[in-house]
Amino acid sequence: MTGIAPTVESVSLQASVGRRLLALSALLLLAVVIQIALLPYLRVADGMADLVIVAVAAAGWYRGPLVGTLAGFFAGLAVELATPSGTLGVLALVYLTVGAFSGRFASGPRPSGLMTPLLRIIAMTAAAQIALLGVQLLLGSSVSGPAFLTGMLVPTVALTVLVASPLLAAADRVMGSPRVVEPFMGG
Repeated sequence: MTGIAPTVESVSLQASVGRRLLALSALLLLAVVIQIALLPYLRVADGMADLVIVAVAAAGWYRGPLVGTLAGFFAGLAVELATPSGTLGVLALVYLTVGAFSGRFASGPRPSGLMTPLLRIIAMTAAAQIALLGVQLLLGSSVSGPAFLTGMLVPTVALTVLVASPLLAAADRVMGSPRVVEPFMGG
């Protein structure tokens, strides 16, 4: 019967993981609220910083593909429900993909500097914008390549990189080390 009762270490680990997942949820909610309430007023051309991509990518890097996928889906759905403009579910699908892909890096070595995470943010932001453009083209919108590149893609990537450092630092502090690669699975 001793094998059935949880040990003090396992209960403590589960409580710690639960607190960190709750902190992750708060960080995602904060990113969504700032994305919706403040960032539409801070635009360059047609581009605006995307804090939600940074928060979802950080969730994947620190907690693995499952948590990154769920964080991306729910954060994307929250943004879409709060600002209904377009086809429901597209942004959730894009953020879900970002979270799942960034979760693949969770089990690897932790980058020592800020350059590797920023390069990943650049790649994921550009890929997300291109995916959103693809959906708009499939729905019948007409967008010229140069206008998209100079008016939306470059400003969005640049602004996202500018605001990524503080959010990555906050994510590092909230989710911290050691990284637990899926909830309730141990260290």
